[in-house]
Amino acid sequence: AQDYLVKGQVSGDLLVRSMRYAIERQRAEEALRQSEERFRVALKNSPIFVFNQDKELRYTWVYNPAFGFSIEDILGKQDGELIATEDAQRLTAIKYGVLTTGVGTREEVSINTMLGTRYYDLTIEPLRNESQEVVGVTCASIDITERQAALRDRKLAEEKIREQAALLDVTTDAILVRDLENNILFWNKGAENLYGWQAQEVRGKNVSDILYKDEDPPEVQVALLTVVAKGKWQGEFTKVSKTGREILVESRWTLVCDEEGKPKSILTVDTDITEKKHLQSQLRSEEHTV
Repeated sequence: AQDYLVKGQVSGDLLVRSMRYAIERQRAEEALRQSEERFRVALKNSPIFVFNQDKELRYTWVYNPAFGFSIEDILGKQDGELIATEDAQRLTAIKYGVLTTGVGTREEVSINTMLGTRYYDLTIEPLRNESQEVVGVTCASIDITERQAALRDRKLAEEKIREQAALLDVTTDAILVRDLENNILFWNKGAENLYGWQAQEVRGKNVSDILYKDEDPPEVQVALLTVVAKGKWQGEFTKVSKTGREILVESRWTLVCDEEGKPKSILTVDTDITEKKHLQSQLRSEEHTV
């Protein structure tokens, strides 16, 4: 259309088509510019590193570079020129797999960088030309180091909890944890032996339905109010076993709070003093007889 305009061979229809073409092209260029701007804004200050590599796995395009490098440091280079040999070989193997199969993949990898060991969620897809031939790879790499650290911390915390639970099962005292709605969260071996209920039978059940004959005695309400207000309570209760046997216990309650200091549960340690009280009563009776 432009050739005809230059040569002066202009018709109304051609002029309209040429103007429409120019307008559409301008709109497409503006849309592309806006799309690229949204892309830059979306990735700015994000942990996402995106890049293209050719068939020799040299970096041809980079945005938001990782590993502590600048764009200039990376362009034209291969992984072996930027990171430790072992890390580079692992990355190269993954990328060559995508190049040869034409099928994308997603992997979590660790890289030793000048900033220390970092962990990345790496997505790799084949990069194709207009003929759909694979001419390289296009990748997005998300820094998940903080997430991995949080996972390690959680695993350590869970391991510590398991160790503590194992220690609680060694003691002969009955130990239970209830939430603030009085539902049982934890029930150790000592509680199973003392009250006759297995942990799986009582977990999630209301403590009052398990350990008292009818309804909570007044002392229980006093204990609840005290432990919430002061953080602890200690006293004696008569409770019942699964078979209905009455058991006198010395009960120690401790309020458990979350990381923000808000109450979340109550830890109870019960010691069976039924026999002890019975012996004390016998001694007193004998003293009176004498």
